[in-house]
Amino acid sequence: MRYPTPAMPPAMPPSGRRSAWLYFPWILAVVMAIVMAVNFGMMWAALHTFPGTATDTMFDDSNHYDKVLETARREAELGWSLAVDATGPGLAVVLHTRDGQMLEGARVVAMAQRPLGTEPGQRLAFRAASPGRYVANAELPEAGQWDLLLAVTANGHEFRATRRIVVR
Repeated sequence: MRYPTPAMPPAMPPSGRRSAWLYFPWILAVVMAIVMAVNFGMMWAALHTFPGTATDTMFDDSNHYDKVLETARREAELGWSLAVDATGPGLAVVLHTRDGQMLEGARVVAMAQRPLGTEPGQRLAFRAASPGRYVANAELPEAGQWDLLLAVTANGHEFRATRRIVVR
């Protein structure tokens, strides 16, 4: 006894045109690639930019944001640059003026805080080790990431900066 074999469906519709559904996997792959590219861009931005500081007075601070912008403008006019060196035996801050000269006679203080968590920060004072180079009076208690909230006072001007460092 022979059973009839089912007829094979045609590979192409009788009209000779291909179905648009043949492109569906490619369209899906392109859309997913775009979504992944946007996500990777957002991850890069989150990891390589300062996330800000959450405080209990955020609303009040936002009401006086003009003062924050004015302070930032005055600090930018100073042209001072600040670099933190955490590779040596102690924590050091190097300060330069607008014309590249070492900034001498500055008073440097900092608050070292963990980026996450509720532990209290550690206050650091810096002493001049050489012209423009200031070394902390204490070391950070443990390795890992730290946010340094720095305040520099020199020549009647004040400069504030935040730097994230990794202590190994």
